[in-house]
Amino acid sequence: MRHRTMTVRRVQDEGAALELQQLIAGAADRMGAFGRTPWLLAEAPNKFNDATQDDLWYAVQVGRTSWEQSHFFEGYGIPWFQEHSVLAAETAADLIEPGASVTASDEIASARRVLRGLVKAGWRQLADRALEGYENLLCVAWQHGQLWLCRTHPASAEGDAWIWVPGLGFQYFGVCCRLDEDVGHAVPIYFHKINADCLNHLSDEAKQYFLPVVLDVQSYDELSSIVQAAAEEATAVTDLPLVLASRGSPSSLWEGFRGDWAPRLYWNGHFLDIDRLEELAPRSPSNPEERGRHVEEVYRLSAILERLEAADWRRLFGRCYGNPPVAGQVLALYVGPGYAILVRENTAFLVEDGQLECAGVGDFPECCNPEAPP
Repeated sequence: MRHRTMTVRRVQDEGAALELQQLIAGAADRMGAFGRTPWLLAEAPNKFNDATQDDLWYAVQVGRTSWEQSHFFEGYGIPWFQEHSVLAAETAADLIEPGASVTASDEIASARRVLRGLVKAGWRQLADRALEGYENLLCVAWQHGQLWLCRTHPASAEGDAWIWVPGLGFQYFGVCCRLDEDVGHAVPIYFHKINADCLNHLSDEAKQYFLPVVLDVQSYDELSSIVQAAAEEATAVTDLPLVLASRGSPSSLWEGFRGDWAPRLYWNGHFLDIDRLEELAPRSPSNPEERGRHVEEVYRLSAILERLEAADWRRLFGRCYGNPPVAGQVLALYVGPGYAILVRENTAFLVEDGQLECAGVGDFPECCNPEAPP
């Protein structure tokens, strides 16, 4: 996978870094008592506000329950801020328990007290002293079985992610998303670029997420088989770069709020819409005979994607490696001359001889750019 240029940030003040770590470790102990993940605590003085007046943005999340307070142009009355909560969704009648919303509210109230403690202890000032990089939004979170400290700038849509390694201190993991748009999501933090040198310092659970090993052989065999067949069928149809993106996969990290996107097909850099073939045709065939062949190719490629979806390849991936992809996470098959690569978020798997070989991590995949290296 691609590796765009990344500046590895450094610790500037070891004393401030140690004090900051002690603060967030204490907060993590209190948040961990809820027994639900992911969780996060975040604050920012200027949340995507050119007027630099949004000085009251705070957010907490416990599982899928979240709360935000914002001062982003909410009017000029009193109070000058708005707050809202999102409780965990009830997906089945037998999951609804009396007092569930009360429990959720109690957890949010407790999480807000933990965040308030960090703010009063000056964690932002400590982070500014301790670490290079962005200085606007500050967040501590537990995700993938790993504690993360993230500093982002909403206006630039990216920031820095750090982990704490005993004996080594804060280590720079890579470039993460802006965070404030994904509070409450099942996976609130995703990564634009990753410092591969930091992977060995992750927890065992986080390593399984980024560099997974097979957990279920039967699911692995089934997933390998359908992905290999799809790659071979696609190669037989076209020699142009192709991406088969599963349901829920955004086309790029800039696509906005996460949602349940439909399965999509990208061919030679174009999103193929059956109703707009002439406009989006990779070779723009002009004569009727060539256009007819092109239409047939598109339908054959679409059928390959439909078969992958019918096999529920996202579910298969989750059974095989754990961590089933959720809406907003990429699971896509890249096929081109001499290569086939399965990509889940930042992790790439080579598809060869009916096997999937984890090839490491790279930048956030862009399905709209189907050229992937072999």
